[in-house]
Amino acid sequence: MKDFLYILKEYINTKDDCIYLVGGTVRDIKAGRNISDYDFAVCKNFDNAANYFASKVKGSYVKMHEDTSRVVKDGVIFDFSKLKGNTIHEDLRKRDFTIDSMAIDLRDKSFIDDTGGLNDLMNKKIRVTYDEAFKDDGARILRAFRLYAVLGFEIDLNTLKLIKINAPMLSLIPGERMLSEIIKIFESKRAYDTLSLMDKEGVLKIIFPQVEPLKKVGKCKYHVVDAFTHSMLVLKFAEEGMKYIYDSKWGEEIKSHFEEKINGEKRIAIFKMGCFFHDIGKPKAYKNENGKVSFKLHEVYGKDVFSEISTRLSMPNHMTKIIKSIIGGHMRVLGFYKQNSSESAYYRFFKDYKENSIDVVLCSLFDITATRSLLDDNGERKKYFEFILEIIDKYYSKFVRDSIIDGRDVIEYTGAKDKKIGEILDKVEEMYFCGKIKNKGEAIEFLKRYK
Repeated sequence: MKDFLYILKEYINTKDDCIYLVGGTVRDIKAGRNISDYDFAVCKNFDNAANYFASKVKGSYVKMHEDTSRVVKDGVIFDFSKLKGNTIHEDLRKRDFTIDSMAIDLRDKSFIDDTGGLNDLMNKKIRVTYDEAFKDDGARILRAFRLYAVLGFEIDLNTLKLIKINAPMLSLIPGERMLSEIIKIFESKRAYDTLSLMDKEGVLKIIFPQVEPLKKVGKCKYHVVDAFTHSMLVLKFAEEGMKYIYDSKWGEEIKSHFEEKINGEKRIAIFKMGCFFHDIGKPKAYKNENGKVSFKLHEVYGKDVFSEISTRLSMPNHMTKIIKSIIGGHMRVLGFYKQNSSESAYYRFFKDYKENSIDVVLCSLFDITATRSLLDDNGERKKYFEFILEIIDKYYSKFVRDSIIDGRDVIEYTGAKDKKIGEILDKVEEMYFCGKIKNKGEAIEFLKRYK
């Protein structure tokens, strides 16, 4: 930090400009949190300051939009923005929350706090800087909940009142901006608490209108609560239960799986989002025939309903595919448990969902955990947990591995062409998974006999 401060002070002195460290950076410095990105407000020419800084640190420069330029060095982000207003004081008073409306003047390192942000930071309070903050930018409503989720702070009562009043503004926010905040909420360890508060304040039904009908259906032979309450419980158990999965045999592999970045976001956030939406198709699948309630094919309807959500959020295809896999596949896992399925059935499941198999399987675990937590359990939760661990073991020990033969082997010993090569390879892999072929030698013998 000292090195880049020296560089910026050098710029200030030679260019007769002023630069302030602002926003979440100052908040995190005062809170003693780790910092991976820095925000600067520049009085005169933010783009010149960014270019100068990039050349000095040998970082990557990009013009983000008309009033912000970014420099990235060794994974650390430095954003340079135009000062909003004529002075830093005008700028800070028009920011969203007091805890993000503090600044440090890089000329003399003086601390500026016009809105009481430091006091709110010490009291762990999220408070709007001015009453029109949400009218000026509706996305700030989601940011309030994101700060609630990530920092573990409380939202003050007046801010909650303003959120409720201005919640309809969210329908005007571009999907990309909404998704960015929503993903961060799901990535946090307080997604369940945060969505509960968003529901209470009337925000959830505006950003996800497809969720509201879940409150009217769901109770049946297998569920004693509505589908919304159940979905929330699945999310809660997903947040609380991952530690037991990480302590299991394949815990390190699963941890790495969920640390994977999907379109720049951690997979765990997308997985938890999938858990929340796993039953989104139930309202459309609902049937009541002579008092017998059913939701047949709700997983199929659910994928269609989620298409509406992903389109609204401008969600990237990879993220969408993971969540649709969870929605479409979670009942299939339960079917394995009830039917004592064959090894071939497991192979086809893994083949269908590939790297998303773990997400689907674990959603099923937390789905059943949530259901059984409200019923006479009779040890079913423990049995299902052990069953899920067995499936995970099959995936990592038998499915995720190098192929024992390749296309050249198939061509050499069978003379197959085009699509037929892939079909034969798949057959060999399935036989190996099922224990019918134990090594490459046996696979070659199979190819020699293949017709």
